[in-house]
Parts: sequence; structure tokens; C-alpha cells
Amino acid sequence: MRFELRVPLARGAGDAAVTPLRVAEAEARAAGATLEHSAARTVLAAAQAYWNYAGQLQREAITLAGERRGAALLEELRKLVDADEIPRADLQLAQASLSERRSARFAAQQGVLEARRTLGRVLGLDTPALLALGPPADGFPQPPAREGDAPSLQDAAEATARRADVQALRDRRAAAQLRIQAAQDVGRPRLDLVLGATRNSLGEGARATDLGATFHRGAPPGGTVGVLYQRPLGADNTAQGLLRQQLALAEGLDAELRELADSIESAVVAAEFGVRRAAGQLREAEAAVRTYAAGVENERTKRRLGMATLIDVLAVEDRYNNALLAAVQARADFALAIARLRFESGTLVVAQPGGHEARVDALLHPETG
Repeated sequence: MRFELRVPLARGAGDAAVTPLRVAEAEARAAGATLEHSAARTVLAAAQAYWNYAGQLQREAITLAGERRGAALLEELRKLVDADEIPRADLQLAQASLSERRSARFAAQQGVLEARRTLGRVLGLDTPALLALGPPADGFPQPPAREGDAPSLQDAAEATARRADVQALRDRRAAAQLRIQAAQDVGRPRLDLVLGATRNSLGEGARATDLGATFHRGAPPGGTVGVLYQRPLGADNTAQGLLRQQLALAEGLDAELRELADSIESAVVAAEFGVRRAAGQLREAEAAVRTYAAGVENERTKRRLGMATLIDVLAVEDRYNNALLAAVQARADFALAIARLRFESGTLVVAQPGGHEARVDALLHPETG
């Protein structure tokens, strides 16, 4: 009987035996970070669909209110025509304006259906649940009262360190480095210390079950010590090819990591500027709505006094409706800018024990850290 123990001194020595385990651990961490980034993308898509749906509902309400004002104006003009106070030709202008507003309302209703369908698809709702989808529970976020009150939300370098996709690339790079070390180990010569223990005996005519008795009558145990050295006579092209392949993969990951970091830093800066720009645009849009609302009432009063024509009233009404729609778009743009900044800065989804959590408060309050 012979027992042999081989101790690697060159190839396979040290931590080389646990390299596959460490590679698997790094790949597992990378997969987890990739999952977290995918969750953030899903939440961003849901937020975008949600704000689009909220905006379409407000557009529908605005066009419906405009249609009602147009119908009321037409009815008022008909009474004045019957009373011979204004010419009948004015009815044609009011009727044409009412037709335009009805067309806008039809388009807005179609927009609501498409937005509801998109939101339901993102949320994974079936058709009955999609059709039963009600109005949004949360309204659009409010901008700071003044431009100077807009906070600096994120630091670009911190965002890069926090992003899950960056962490996934770093873990993959760590796994690639371990593979490089394994490839370097393959190219090393084999040098093993061989320790052996032997026991020899001969028992003629003995049964197989008499093994113990046979060795008891044999020679005492012996030991051996040896060295095994193996090296290719020429260049080990296989090992060199494997090493170069792993080095090329690592260089590719390094370039990808640098490019992603630069992209994130610029995206965070642009997204923060987008939040500030959208906040300023929203403040101006809401101011325009208030101004045009007062202008509509003034034009109606002036028309009753004979100081303005019906065309003047309809023109200001159209501008008021456009201002309302522009304000809705500005609210949606502001909300979407916040969601984009949260995503780019890595604060939209945070890891929790047992899963991930979407920060809804961060979508509603831009000043939240």
C-alpha cells in the first residue's frame, strides 16, 4: 500500500486553489449590483409613466374646461343675437372656436388612454386593472419659491461611488484580476514536493479478508520524499494565450469603467441643472397662467363695454388655454427632472435587508437628500 501527498511549490501554490471561489464571489456581487441598477431603471420608468399620466389627466381637464367656456360663450352670443344686440356673424367665430376646443379635448382624452396603458404596462397590470386605474394619489412636486432657494442636490463624485452599475463593473474587474492571476499561475512550471508512505507485505494463499494479518507479518512501513518538476520544452502558447486574453478583458473593463464614471459625472451635473431650469420654467409658467386669467376677465368686461371685439376675447382665451397647457408640461418636466437626477445620482433606489426600496419621498421633494 502506498499513500502520497503532493505539496505545490510553484504552480497551484498559495491562494491559487481558492481563486475559483473568489471569482464566483465577485461575480455574485456584480450580479447583485446589476439587479439593483435594473431596479432603479424600472422605478425611473414607472415614475416617468406616472407623471405622464398625471399630466395627461390635467390636460384633459383643461381642454374640457375650455370647451365648457366656449359653449357658454356661444350660448351667450346666441341670446345676444336673438336680442339683435350683436350681428349673427359673431356666432360663426364662436362656433369655430368651440369646434377647435372639442378637437383638443378628444386628443387629450386619447392621450389619457395611452398614458394609462403605458403606466399599466410598466406596473405589470392586467387589462381589467389597467382600465380601473384611477387618478394619481400624489400631485406634482412644487418648485422652490425663489431661484436662489434651489439646493445643490448631489455631488458628481459621490454619485459615481454610489451607482450600482459602477459597483457591478468594479466587481467584474475584481473577478478579471483574479482570472489574470490564475492565468499567470498556469504559465508557471510545476514544482511539487511529494511525500509518500508505503507498507509492503506478501501473503501467499491468503484470503482478501486477511489483509490485516498479512501486513502484520510483512516488512515495517517506509517513507519517501521526492520532488516533481515539469516545464514545457518550448513556449507554452496555451498559457500565454490565456493570459493575454484575460489581460485584454481587464483592459476593456477598465476603459468601460472610466467611460461610465465620466458619463455619470456629466449626467449628474446636467440633471441638476435640468432641475433648476425646470423649476424656473415652472415658476414662470404659473405666473403666466395667473396673468392670462386676469386678462381673460378684463377682455370679457371690455367686450361688454364695447371696448373689445369677440376676436380679442377668443384670442386671449386661446392664450390662456395654451398657458394652462404649458404650465402642465412645466410641472411634468420638473417632476421628470427630479426623477432623472435621483436616478443619475444613485439615490432613487436604496438597498435594504432582503431587497431594495424605492424612495418615493425623493421624487416629491427635490430638497430631500
